[in-house]
Amino acid sequence: MLIIDIPFAPDRNAHWTVAIGQERSRSFTTRRDAVQFAAGEAERIYRIENRHVVINIEGADGLWRPFRTTLESIT
Repeated sequence: MLIIDIPFAPDRNAHWTVAIGQERSRSFTTRRDAVQFAAGEAERIYRIENRHVVINIEGADGLWRPFRTTLESIT
């Protein structure tokens, strides 16, 4: 299983860094762009590599919530 993490707040350079497992990361100027990229990348990885992917998105309350590749909540 691969986990993609999206933080609630931007880093000190005002970018949202999407961590794609331990393998790589990518930065975006908006959180919306980060979420859209994560959903697309998760679907691509699932379809091409047949790997299960969970997208973890941090909420304003500091809690991390898991989502499927369709951005449907797992909990």
